[in-house]
Amino acid sequence: MRAYHQAGVPHSWLLHSAERTLVVMRHAEGRSLNVLAVTANERVRPEPFGAVGFLVASFFDDAEDDEP
Repeated sequence: MRAYHQAGVPHSWLLHSAERTLVVMRHAEGRSLNVLAVTANERVRPEPFGAVGFLVASFFDDAEDDEP
């Protein structure tokens, strides 16, 4: 995370395949802030891509997302 912040990357997403979760972090004021933590069965519009919604499970191999 430190390297991303030093490089000026404003957001990072952490996918935990074993836990089937997504954590979204925003880098600001010299630290990382958790802005979202959700499980695979949730549909989200995470920053910085709020215009695009998706089912978190779509990141995992066994997921079937019926919406385009």
